[in-house]
Amino acid sequence: GHLLTSIKFLNWNCIVTWSFFYVFHKLFLSPDFLIRIYYYSPMKLSNLFSNYYTVRNEMVELTKDLTDEQLDWSPQGHTASIRKLLIHTAEAEYWWLSCVAAWNFENWDESKFPDDDSKEKVFVILKENFDNFSDYLDSTTTDEWDQIFYERPRGDKVSQRWLVWHVVEHQA
Repeated sequence: GHLLTSIKFLNWNCIVTWSFFYVFHKLFLSPDFLIRIYYYSPMKLSNLFSNYYTVRNEMVELTKDLTDEQLDWSPQGHTASIRKLLIHTAEAEYWWLSCVAAWNFENWDESKFPDDDSKEKVFVILKENFDNFSDYLDSTTTDEWDQIFYERPRGDKVSQRWLVWHVVEHQA
C-alpha cells in the first residue's frame, strides 16, 4: 500500500509539474506574448546587456595586478599585447558612442589612447569609457534600437542594437 501511494503521489506530482510547464510555456513563451512584451515594455539596454558589467569587472580584476612586463606580453605571432587590447576596448566604446552615435566624428582623438600609456592611465581610460557607455546603456531602451542611423563605408548598417553588440564584443 505504501509503495502504491508513493507511485500515485509521484504520478500526480509529475502531472501537476508538467501541467504547470505547459501552461507557463503557452502563456509566457508564445510568440504572441513575446511580441507583446517587446512592443509594450521597452527594456533598458543596461538590463538586456547586464553581463557587460560582469565581464568588465572580471577583466579589470584579472588584469589590474599585472606588472608592466605582463601587460606588454602578447602571444607569439600576435602584435596586440594585453595593454593594447585593454586600450582597444576603451577606444571602441569611445568611438562608437562619442563619435558614431553622437554623429560627431571630429570628436575622435587618437592621442587619448596611446598604446604605451602607464598602467594607471590604462585603467583610468577604461573606467572613463566604461562609465560613459554604462550611462548610454542605462538611458537607452529597445524602443528604436533597430532603426538604422549610420552606414559604415564598407556597407554595414549600424543601429543601436548593432552598435551595442559590437562594443560589447570588444571586451568579450
